[in-house]
Amino acid sequence: MTLRALQKSAALLACLVLLPFVPAHAQVESATVVVEGMSCPFCAFGVEKRLKKVRGVGSIEINMAVGSASLSASEGESIDFSSIPEAIRKAGFTPGAIDVTAVGTVSAENEERALFKVSATDQELLLVNLSEEIEKKVAEIAAAGVRMRVNGALHFHTDEVPALEPNSVAAIEP
Repeated sequence: MTLRALQKSAALLACLVLLPFVPAHAQVESATVVVEGMSCPFCAFGVEKRLKKVRGVGSIEINMAVGSASLSASEGESIDFSSIPEAIRKAGFTPGAIDVTAVGTVSAENEERALFKVSATDQELLLVNLSEEIEKKVAEIAAAGVRMRVNGALHFHTDEVPALEPNSVAAIEP
């Protein structure tokens, strides 16, 4: 084994060991939220009006058939995902499941839990319930030093940072 190969193996091993302590800096580029009780065009208009006020939202698509709203970020912005549930409640509805897609970079810092820091904001997401496959992919991406795209379910917990349960992770090649 060459010195270069040994260094790469050591870097990957370090990433795997440090994974529970890995934050990433990211931009939330899209979100889809279930809006419970939305059943008519007037309802959809009220939800859209409230969601347009969420920081970073550029466009909104309402799907009344499934009762959801899909948000896309304005160019260069990050959606303020923590404001989505309150916007839905102010429109008179109950927010359901929220899926987000974020893009960012992984950096190994000394943290006690895996945090996904959202760029240009003070927001953080706690990564939870990582499968072995996703954990391995994140470690590989961190070792390569490239950006990644993460898609997953967002969960809000009392007195804790919101949690993101990733269902897919992919490297974004430069």
